[in-house]
Amino acid sequence: MLIDVQSLKPEIEIPIDMVGITDVKVPCILKFAEPSTSVATVSALVSLSENYKGTHMSRISEEILSSPLEISISSFLEKAKHLKDKLASDLAMIKAICEVFVRKSSPATKRNGFYPVNYELGVLIDENLRKIWQTVTMEIMTLCPCSKEISKYNAHNQRARVIVRVYSDMDLFHSIVKIVDEAASSPLFPILKRPDEKVVTESSYEKPNFVEDIARLIASKLENLNVKFTVEVKSFESIHPYNAFCKIIRDCKNTNGLSSST
Repeated sequence: MLIDVQSLKPEIEIPIDMVGITDVKVPCILKFAEPSTSVATVSALVSLSENYKGTHMSRISEEILSSPLEISISSFLEKAKHLKDKLASDLAMIKAICEVFVRKSSPATKRNGFYPVNYELGVLIDENLRKIWQTVTMEIMTLCPCSKEISKYNAHNQRARVIVRVYSDMDLFHSIVKIVDEAASSPLFPILKRPDEKVVTESSYEKPNFVEDIARLIASKLENLNVKFTVEVKSFESIHPYNAFCKIIRDCKNTNGLSSST
């Protein structure tokens, strides 16, 4: 019988907060989207007692790689509990990031196309509590209110990236996408014909927003959902050699140091 090196006593008996596998590419199933398949980048981590030299990485990979991964809160909670029990750990975390394709119609000609939205789902459980977070990253168009006010003919506009993270056990992907698009000077569309471009140009001119406006509009809608959240808006300024940035944090204490860049 082969020796189980991981179960030996370590030379330095210090407990480890998180250990496991990261940056794992797996096929995934999205029951809330169409198309319903994508590729996810997954991290699966557990805590490790000071009494063991290492965790059993193969047991973690078995949990993640044996079949396509269902991206859902219930599935992740089940897998995290299974990992925690299987490895006799006090804590387990699973996080996946994937592209979800949202079908959008152009505003005038109603041409359908798929728009990619980056989605992250994570769960963390320990003996006393569970944490669930969802992060949506997508791009929109902003038009500068100051530029419009002071200019006779035009106003500078640009794409902006919005990152919304919510802490909730509700599936909020589609709600967040809708909230972000509605806050924009204009949403982005995968297909635009000339009549559509005219609508986008004129409608965005009638809805100028700073990054501060975008963040506040999104935050006001998220507050109605009674969830903890963070909102980040970064505008890739078209006439400045820098980007404009805004962030709102609402009651996100005890989130294990997790941020949108984690």
